[in-house]
Amino acid sequence: MTGADRAPDPQGARNPGEFIAALQALKDWSRLTYRELAARADALGDVLPRSTVANMLARATLPREELVAAFVRA
Repeated sequence: MTGADRAPDPQGARNPGEFIAALQALKDWSRLTYRELAARADALGDVLPRSTVANMLARATLPREELVAAFVRA
């Protein structure tokens, strides 16, 4: 498996900005749209509106833990 095949891992982030950038990289890697992420989260029983994902990835502060968990599961 090459590095491009592996999902980005936000665990190495040293600050909120790096963490958000890693989450954005994870979204980009998944190639899912905000709408697709929301639908997948819903199918798993999570609530993750697409606007929430967009806002989460646009801010400079850490998102709530439950949002990150739903995002990663989706």
